[in-house]
Amino acid sequence: MKKIFTFLAVATLVAGCSKTDEAIPASTYTITGYSAADTRTEFGEPGTNSIPFRWSVGDKVWVGSEQSEALTSGGPSATFRVQGSAPQNGTTVYYNMMATLGSAKCTAVVPTAQDVSKSLGENGDFGYATVSDGAFTLQHATSYLWFDVKALPEGATLKSIRLHAGDAIVAGSKEWQGSQFKSTTDNGRSIIDLAVNKTSVSGAEVAMVVLPTAITNATITYELSVSGTTKFYEQTLGAKDIEAGKTYKISVDLATVSLTDYVLRTLTFEDNHALFTAYSLDYAPKNISKWKDLVDDAQYDGSLTYYNGGGDYYWYDEKNTELFHSFTTPYWTGGHVISNYKMENYETLPDGYDGWHELQMATPIGGHNGSANFAVHNGYSDFYNSQIYDSSLQTLEFADGEEHVIDHMWVTNTNYFLNSLTYGDGFNSPATASTYVKVIAYGYDANENETGSVDLYLCKDGECLTEWAKWDLTPLGKVVKVAFNFEASDDQIGQYGMNCPAYFAYDDVLVRF
Repeated sequence: MKKIFTFLAVATLVAGCSKTDEAIPASTYTITGYSAADTRTEFGEPGTNSIPFRWSVGDKVWVGSEQSEALTSGGPSATFRVQGSAPQNGTTVYYNMMATLGSAKCTAVVPTAQDVSKSLGENGDFGYATVSDGAFTLQHATSYLWFDVKALPEGATLKSIRLHAGDAIVAGSKEWQGSQFKSTTDNGRSIIDLAVNKTSVSGAEVAMVVLPTAITNATITYELSVSGTTKFYEQTLGAKDIEAGKTYKISVDLATVSLTDYVLRTLTFEDNHALFTAYSLDYAPKNISKWKDLVDDAQYDGSLTYYNGGGDYYWYDEKNTELFHSFTTPYWTGGHVISNYKMENYETLPDGYDGWHELQMATPIGGHNGSANFAVHNGYSDFYNSQIYDSSLQTLEFADGEEHVIDHMWVTNTNYFLNSLTYGDGFNSPATASTYVKVIAYGYDANENETGSVDLYLCKDGECLTEWAKWDLTPLGKVVKVAFNFEASDDQIGQYGMNCPAYFAYDDVLVRF
């Protein structure tokens, strides 16, 4: 015979979940939740600096091993009907659970794409509690960003909001094992609120669910349609320790700020900005989850970049600029490798090396602005070397196949290039007052038509670049890829092509979106 019992549930957030009825005990046990369309909560009318949670129609909870019936009415408190015997004090209550009850491993999921037109549960909300005298207070284990948009420009619609946390995980999966949260799966430092689409915003109409974390470097991008034209505004979120169950009010008056026609995303090559999905270079073999994983264990003849059996060394700035590069090893035929090698001296070859080609991935100054990682280009094509081997130009391309404007990148010389131009080597002569070497970028649109070219001198009038130089690539216009080649003065060219090393380092590539 079916038995029915009822109990009272309150879920209220005032700078965190708080108890609104003294008869309802505090929560003492935690559990992860299951993200599904038929389990959800909602925000109530916000206060000055907080938003209360409310139960919503369709909500369900698990009590012990039994799931409740769906709510037919919501509010600050709700009565759930559950089949089975009345629970004992201390029985666990789960909201939005993902896993079989009693499992050693449950998972809470916060998606990178959220939609304010749907409920919090569908966007990753989850909570936990224990029953005491037939009642419980739900504790939320996610955090919430409340975007308090005070006003919009006349004739504007707020289309979307994007949170990009460069050094913190704000979305992903959080595992529950036994009595505490365990690891967080790193699958998103960026969240997009996809369907704001409002001509006026008030109350708690715009919010994001995030995993509790410390955010010290985050950008919020507001996308608007103003009289049919897309505009953007970027807001910096200061350092915050995001705590479970709390809301964080982020205010902005979009009617008074300066809007732009685009936002810039930066390919930094830094590990705290590695948004890409982990992958494997099977030929090595090597698992790649951070940019530093792509740095070879040797600058010359390393296992990642000089493998002769055939295999693509590649990287992809996924979920950010979408820039992609690949080449088939070995690197001597050309490619773009990730490096963190820094050697201040480019004049005296260290002991144990037969030439500067064995130190070809180093710069004297490290990455741009003192960063750790950067990329090193090798490769060029002319009449001479194209007759000897496949000297196809090395490219940067957008993996999404879309055309974008690359605003600029930062470029400097490698130790290998600087030593060759300063002192000469077995192939090359030292630079004179008339020596020049420049790198040329060619843009291509989606139809493979060349959009233009722009160059940068690595050496001019015998003086070589030893600092990071900003290279404006906007003259190329909208491109799906950029190819790089070299041009040099006659003293740097011999019978078989260019004698100086066709290398340069680059970092911090900014793309307009």
